[in-house]
Amino acid sequence: GEYILVTTGGGGDGAELIHDVIDAYQQNPQLQHRALIVLGPYMPARKRNKLLKKGAKISCIKIIEFDNRMEDLIAGAKAVVAMGGYNTYC
Repeated sequence: GEYILVTTGGGGDGAELIHDVIDAYQQNPQLQHRALIVLGPYMPARKRNKLLKKGAKISCIKIIEFDNRMEDLIAGAKAVVAMGGYNTYC
């Protein structure tokens, strides 16, 4: 795979995980792996908008709100960072 997939499943409680990933990219300029972040359909709008704005400042990060092909995204990823709950695996 060409990217690291970051997913919170449904997204309702995953904003902290994504903030941590974006912070890692901000604090370590040598971290150049492309990251695809999937927020999840249940992330509250305020948190979603804050993450979209924060992630847009880093060129190797792409943030999307949802993709119904999660299995394909997982299969195509170099690595996966996930909360590993029901909405990621079921």
